Amino acid sequence: MRIPKLKSISGAIRIYYTNIELDNQTIRELFAPAKGDKISSTCVCDLKELARGKMREQGCPVYDGKRVNTKVAFEAWGLDIADLEERYEKLKSLQIKKGA
Repeated sequence: MRIPKLKSISGAIRIYYTNIELDNQTIRELFAPAKGDKISSTCVCDLKELARGKMREQGCPVYDGKRVNTKVAFEAWGLDIADLEERYEKLKSLQIKKGA
């Protein structure tokens, strides 16, 4: 499956650190749709299924069948939080230099 583009790096970092688990609404906040105003329900379900597969692989407990573990979901979707943080810090430093 194709993983949708992130809406924003800062938003992804905020979501990662403020949510132990992700529900449909939070997943929609994370990703930008290819067209329209939000990613489709099918896409959200596919993303959650990918995350659930990774959760099973890692023996991660399921606390709520409608949610997926944030850390494992990010891994399943190829989102490296350390890389996102590094990119965000670099972006902030470039914006400061740009205004100087």
